[in-house]
Amino acid sequence: MACPYLTRKRNVFATSNDMSTAWAGPWGVSFAANLPPDKASGVGEWSEEAFIQALRTGKHQGQPNGRAILPPMPWFNLKDLTEADMKAMWAYLRSVPFIETQVPFPTPPTQGTNPGAVPPATR
Repeated sequence: MACPYLTRKRNVFATSNDMSTAWAGPWGVSFAANLPPDKASGVGEWSEEAFIQALRTGKHQGQPNGRAILPPMPWFNLKDLTEADMKAMWAYLRSVPFIETQVPFPTPPTQGTNPGAVPPATR
């Protein structure tokens, strides 16, 4: 699957695997994170305030000096939601039963032999 990934400055071409769990582009390769309330691999250690700040700022856990939230998370499409809508999203995510998984860390574009290659989906 391929799709244009729109940034504020330009269109950037990004590719994804068949399950849309891994995305490759100029930032390297990033992986869809587990959002349910698991502390090890989800948002279980996050606070509601950190979740809302992350959606508003595009920074991991809403930290001003945190790393940028990478694709496939469309935080920029959610940043203007009302506080009530973000709190409702948070409540929903906290209610979803989690499946224990290990999400790989993002891979910078300088690592690997083919940094634009998207890994196959794993189950």
